[in-house]
Amino acid sequence: MKAIFKKTAAVVLSLLLGATTVFSFVGCGGGSGGNYTEAIDENRTQLYVYNYDGGFGSEWLSKVKARYEALHANDEYEPGTGKKGIQIMINNTKNAVTSETIKNGQDEVYFTENMYYYSLRYDGALADITEAVTGKNPYEPEKTVESKFTDEQQNFYGIEGQREDGKTQYLGIPHYFGSYGIVYNKDLFDQKGYYFINGYDPEGPLEEKFIYYKDDTKTPGPDGDPGNDDDGLPTTYQEFFWLCEYIGRVNNQVALSWTGQYYTQYLGFLLNALVADYEGLDQMMLNYTFKGSATDLGTVSGGTFREDAQDLGINESNGWNLKRQRGVYEALSFIETLVDTPTYRNGDNAFNDSYSHLNNQEDFLMSRADGVTTPIAMTVDGMWWQSESSHVFSSMASRYGAQYSQENSELRWMPLPKATEEKAQEAAENIKQGKAGNTIADALYSLCFVSSGIDDWKLPIAVDFIQFCNTDESLLEFTTTTNTMKALSYEIGNDVLEQLSPYGQSLVGFIRNADIVYPYSSSEKYINNASMFRADTYYRATVNGATANFPAQAFHVDGVSAADYFAGMATYYERTWSTLN
Repeated sequence: MKAIFKKTAAVVLSLLLGATTVFSFVGCGGGSGGNYTEAIDENRTQLYVYNYDGGFGSEWLSKVKARYEALHANDEYEPGTGKKGIQIMINNTKNAVTSETIKNGQDEVYFTENMYYYSLRYDGALADITEAVTGKNPYEPEKTVESKFTDEQQNFYGIEGQREDGKTQYLGIPHYFGSYGIVYNKDLFDQKGYYFINGYDPEGPLEEKFIYYKDDTKTPGPDGDPGNDDDGLPTTYQEFFWLCEYIGRVNNQVALSWTGQYYTQYLGFLLNALVADYEGLDQMMLNYTFKGSATDLGTVSGGTFREDAQDLGINESNGWNLKRQRGVYEALSFIETLVDTPTYRNGDNAFNDSYSHLNNQEDFLMSRADGVTTPIAMTVDGMWWQSESSHVFSSMASRYGAQYSQENSELRWMPLPKATEEKAQEAAENIKQGKAGNTIADALYSLCFVSSGIDDWKLPIAVDFIQFCNTDESLLEFTTTTNTMKALSYEIGNDVLEQLSPYGQSLVGFIRNADIVYPYSSSEKYINNASMFRADTYYRATVNGATANFPAQAFHVDGVSAADYFAGMATYYERTWSTLN
């Protein structure tokens, strides 16, 4: 399903994501460990709220808390106790959560990521919050939370036939959305002319492919429409590598950086993003629904992808064949090139296991300061990275001036380049026709739910709080606070767009032209093996008789080629598929 947008005064963000897995670091950074932000006020009733304090932070929740508490300051929840008002006790933590800690811990409402929705359901960890989803929202009477779901969200989160009244039961709802990609320093691009000049000769010298004078005309960019902010940006893998070569070899600057500590995961997520962008919504979703026809399966021979003569109908028994999609091979080749070309990446830090994602974010931002001899032009990170780096922005603004603040920094989200010129032209034409020119793959599997261990008398309070958190006002507040999006449908008008940072505006603009892949389905094969389909580990291979879990590691450590890895994936998944439930 295409993301729905209004392209005039408002943008409708229709983002759906699945709640499935528990990761160790993504977004980066669940449980009832008790890292509460304030002491208990004995004069009020407490509602304990767990917040996964990762990349999106907690400021958005603190704002919701303040408004909710003020609105209910005179309400009595425990008659006869003398208590008046509600106190939202926020547990900001990265402690791991399990079904047992959810059922037996102190926290009652959860905002998490990377959780198995159906596993939590089967374990009895989730309370019935159907009323929060389908019931009339007292804070927004004209809408229900469910009315902001897509059909896929309703099908995945809604469980039929579980309630006595026969209604579809909801035990959880989507929370936020996030994918991985490339962020670039627009100021540096402007200063150094890191844009392709219109009409360049593909066979000509590298230096002549880029603008030199400020009035040089840039190429139309990924959207194919001259005069937009993406003019001059790379449209194909080849152009992207030319850009990296120009930045790294010719200008002696860092073309692209990433975390060395988590390079296998970050490059794995980037790989998945590239696959999704190549395959598009329908073909990528086959990897989760196992229902439809695969149109670009093939093998690689002599470095050339050779497509099968016929399409293949995909079902749950033969889904392993999807590891033979052309988009997989093209993305593997892209990652192999990045890993194997020293002038494209941030030196030894790219594989330094003590160089964290936070180190990389700080270096990327600090490299913009005056006097820095080796700026970093681009970095690999998640959509939420700016919120995660808020303290670095604040520090730089204090030290170097307001131009380094989050609000003033000219940092932008870069549309992923396409594997071929044909794909780039197809994307540009789709955008001109009002269709999706990009495809985004969610990687966070975020989830909001209530613990089944909550006292019966407090469940209506939790339901009410969830409804409050999902009004348009609260969703927009989340966006202006984090410069990202929640996973529901809501309009972002120009007045809200103007409150976002340049990065946030570029991200919303990118999503305008995108389909969203939500990596889950109601397929029995998927539900029974959800952990296998995690975005960064759904690319295992059998290489030289052993299992390789991460392509980037196989390229860097073992010297495996993209072609051999691609062939090994078919071997691994064909053998593994028959063991799945």
